[in-house]
Amino acid sequence: MKEYITLIQNPREFFKSVKKEDIRSTLKKIIPVILALYLINSILNYAVFKGIYSKFPLPFFGNNFLLFYLLIGIIFLPLTVIISASLLHLSLKILKIKSTIAQNTKIFIYPMVPIYLISVIHQAISLFIKNLILQTVFSFIVILGSFIWSIILKVKGISEIYKIKTGRAVGAYFLIFGLMFGAMLALIIIVLIIILIVAFLFKGFK
Repeated sequence: MKEYITLIQNPREFFKSVKKEDIRSTLKKIIPVILALYLINSILNYAVFKGIYSKFPLPFFGNNFLLFYLLIGIIFLPLTVIISASLLHLSLKILKIKSTIAQNTKIFIYPMVPIYLISVIHQAISLFIKNLILQTVFSFIVILGSFIWSIILKVKGISEIYKIKTGRAVGAYFLIFGLMFGAMLALIIIVLIIILIVAFLFKGFK
């Protein structure tokens, strides 16, 4: 737990210490911590919004939102890390910076610990806030703050692990979103072209 305190207090020193760490050791060490925090966060989230969830049952899951959250975590958390690490690899390649998926995985997976810890504290405090407006404002502030802090941690991780200036690290990180947007735009264009071709062929057969 001491090293996660270092991540919070001195992100650069933390990423410097885990740079040579084997990725298998990283995953073996961090996955139980993330799963525990995610489970606690899901339980607290369910407790906070139980009244709302009971009015809007989910297809296939009904009111069992806790099971839904757990399944989402099991499926999407690893997927998010893998995709993010791959996009960062591509982003750094565009900027002519050598990178590895293993190091990129560390950059994205380690910041999850303090972010989920904040989320757990946020959900615990929300249990005692009964006013919906105050609860919404508090949640907005925490989520925005967590999002900004998450970016700071990742940028410092990129900068320290690849020994590049902060400006280039920021550019590499935000280039990921450009790549995602470009990929989605390309996908939409491809789908539209396919629809137009199918429509044209269908019209031709009539």
